[in-house]
Amino acid sequence: CRSDVILKVVIVSPPKMPGGYNITSLRQPIIWYVDYSGNGTYTQTVYKKDYTNLDVPLIHGYPGTYGNTSYSNTWSVEDIPSGKYFIRVYAFDGNQSGEDTVELNVPFSNGQIILA
Repeated sequence: CRSDVILKVVIVSPPKMPGGYNITSLRQPIIWYVDYSGNGTYTQTVYKKDYTNLDVPLIHGYPGTYGNTSYSNTWSVEDIPSGKYFIRVYAFDGNQSGEDTVELNVPFSNGQIILA
């Protein structure tokens, strides 16, 4: 691995909050950027992790190249149970990798928002 190559992933939305970010709609935008100084390409995978602690790919194969690039996708939470989730964005160029994770709380179940 070349130490002079940067491959950095940062999730910018939803924000990181102590205890997790509370989702307030059935579709949650996920926005991140990748800063890459290599001369090749990288691929990205967005994972969801729940109480089972298993990474489940939501998106796989987003390509990327040199520079600082912003990406986004919408996570539909209509058919998932309420609870704590983690979204992890992982990028890999064959040698270097970068990742970032955000904790989310889904306070509703099966398409119904629970009012407190």
